[in-house]
Amino acid sequence: MQFRKIKSGPNYKLQSLKGENWQDVKPGTSRFKAFLRATGGAEFDAQDPKPFAPKSYRDFMLYERHYIQAATNYAKA
Repeated sequence: MQFRKIKSGPNYKLQSLKGENWQDVKPGTSRFKAFLRATGGAEFDAQDPKPFAPKSYRDFMLYERHYIQAATNYAKA
Protein backbone atom coordinates (compact mmCIF):
# COMPACT_ATOMS: atom_id res chain seq x y z
CA MET A 1 0.00 0.00 0.00
CA GLN A 2 1.36 3.36 -0.96
CA PHE A 3 0.44 6.72 0.51
CA ARG A 4 1.24 10.20 -0.61
CA LYS A 5 0.36 13.69 0.56
CA ILE A 6 -0.79 16.29 -1.93
CA LYS A 7 -0.39 19.86 -0.75
CA SER A 8 -2.83 22.47 -1.95
CA GLY A 9 -2.42 25.60 0.11
CA PRO A 10 -2.69 25.01 3.86
CA ASN A 11 -4.76 21.83 3.35
CA TYR A 12 -3.66 18.50 2.00
CA LYS A 13 -5.32 15.24 1.10
CA LEU A 14 -4.07 11.83 2.06
CA GLN A 15 -4.61 9.49 -0.84
CA SER A 16 -4.25 5.76 -1.04
CA LEU A 17 -3.28 3.88 -4.17
CA LYS A 18 -5.43 0.93 -5.20
CA GLY A 19 -4.49 -0.50 -8.56
CA GLU A 20 -4.19 2.48 -10.87
CA ASN A 21 -6.87 4.59 -9.19
CA TRP A 22 -6.21 7.17 -6.49
CA GLN A 23 -8.95 7.36 -3.91
CA ASP A 24 -9.36 10.44 -1.73
CA VAL A 25 -9.18 9.82 1.99
CA LYS A 26 -10.28 12.48 4.46
CA PRO A 27 -7.46 14.29 6.30
CA GLY A 28 -7.01 12.91 9.79
CA THR A 29 -8.00 9.37 8.79
CA SER A 30 -5.66 6.82 10.26
CA ARG A 31 -3.51 4.90 7.81
CA PHE A 32 -4.99 1.65 9.11
CA LYS A 33 -8.56 2.70 8.28
CA ALA A 34 -7.37 4.04 4.92
CA PHE A 35 -5.79 0.65 4.23
CA LEU A 36 -9.00 -1.15 5.16
CA ARG A 37 -11.03 1.09 2.86
CA ALA A 38 -8.57 0.65 0.01
CA THR A 39 -8.46 -3.13 0.26
CA GLY A 40 -12.23 -3.36 0.58
CA GLY A 41 -12.05 -6.81 2.16
CA ALA A 42 -15.30 -8.19 3.54
CA GLU A 43 -13.38 -9.73 6.42
CA PHE A 44 -12.37 -6.29 7.70
CA ASP A 45 -14.64 -3.89 9.52
CA ALA A 46 -13.38 -0.34 9.73
CA GLN A 47 -16.45 0.85 11.60
CA ASP A 48 -16.82 1.36 15.31
CA PRO A 49 -17.90 -1.94 16.94
CA LYS A 50 -20.97 -0.32 18.53
CA PRO A 51 -23.87 0.09 16.08
CA PHE A 52 -25.90 1.95 18.71
CA ALA A 53 -25.43 4.54 21.43
CA PRO A 54 -25.37 2.58 24.71
CA LYS A 55 -27.70 4.11 27.30
CA SER A 56 -25.80 2.73 30.26
CA TYR A 57 -22.43 1.31 31.19
CA ARG A 58 -24.11 -2.12 31.57
CA ASP A 59 -25.40 -2.03 27.98
CA PHE A 60 -21.97 -1.01 26.76
CA MET A 61 -20.21 -3.84 28.64
CA LEU A 62 -22.74 -6.47 27.52
CA TYR A 63 -22.25 -5.50 23.91
CA GLU A 64 -18.46 -5.41 24.28
CA ARG A 65 -18.52 -8.89 25.83
CA HIS A 66 -20.61 -10.22 22.95
CA TYR A 67 -18.32 -8.51 20.41
CA ILE A 68 -15.18 -10.05 21.94
CA GLN A 69 -16.72 -13.53 22.23
CA ALA A 70 -17.94 -13.41 18.63
CA ALA A 71 -14.50 -12.35 17.40
CA THR A 72 -12.80 -15.07 19.47
CA ASN A 73 -15.12 -17.78 18.20
CA TYR A 74 -14.62 -16.56 14.63
CA ALA A 75 -10.85 -16.77 15.08
CA LYS A 76 -11.09 -20.34 16.44
CA ALA A 77 -13.13 -21.58 13.47
